[in-house]
Amino acid sequence: MKKYILALLGTSLLSGCATVPLATQEADQQAKQFIAPKDKAALYIYRNSFFGGQ
Repeated sequence: MKKYILALLGTSLLSGCATVPLATQEADQQAKQFIAPKDKAALYIYRNSFFGGQ
């Protein structure tokens, strides 16, 4: 039973370490332009933290 719990814990810790490919520099710059439509408002939210709420 102890081995099962350790295996489950190890698997859950390793599954949280995921990486994703980054966008190209051109796509990154295009996404950051953020131009609002003429008759609408735009809201840009930037979070400068790793986990969001800290």
